[in-house]
Amino acid sequence: AAHARGFRVLRGATLESDRTLPYAPFIAAVRSGFRGIEHDRLGRMLAQTAPDLAQLFPELGRALPADASMEQHRLAVAFHGLFTAFAREAPILIVVEDLHWSDEASLDLLHSLARELRDSRCVLLANYRSDEMHRRHPFLRTLGALQRERLAAEITLRRLTPDEVGRLIQETFSTGPVSDEFRDAVYARCEGNPFFTEELLKAMVDTGGIYRTATGWERKPI
Repeated sequence: AAHARGFRVLRGATLESDRTLPYAPFIAAVRSGFRGIEHDRLGRMLAQTAPDLAQLFPELGRALPADASMEQHRLAVAFHGLFTAFAREAPILIVVEDLHWSDEASLDLLHSLARELRDSRCVLLANYRSDEMHRRHPFLRTLGALQRERLAAEITLRRLTPDEVGRLIQETFSTGPVSDEFRDAVYARCEGNPFFTEELLKAMVDTGGIYRTATGWERKPI
């Protein structure tokens, strides 16, 4: 939807292995914005728009300072400057995924950008898994600050209904209507979780429970 409305989409995810890497999702988002650009050109562009960020990209041969915490404010300003430069060309959507694995520097940067970019042509969309949030998780502090300062609207994603699971199955296999029996069997096992639903369907294909024929997809009896 953002692409259709003329947005440039920058997408960065935090991997479980990135827990100790400062700014990992935002570095990934910047990389997505420069995808396909040679390293030399990327280095020149960063040098022009946000020189302090070059140290965060190992492929440019710049080492991270020994005390990265001393650089935190300068780096936040540099990220803000780079995203603002992007937004001069077109509105941007910055998607930051899996914040439950993010380090505290990334969470502080999210808070800073939400505050500084509020009047720019930038939208920040971040997601996290609530079942990963223990009582002392650092993101809960960030989320509380964002809400107090009216910087964020939180959208809770509900589980799919049985009818929506049926539509997901249809779209996955590009097929016609799904029988209520099969839809309900899948729903009973996945309880409306779209990821689990997709994984179950993949497993059924892998084990031959769902198979392709000359005319399309078929399945064995439940």
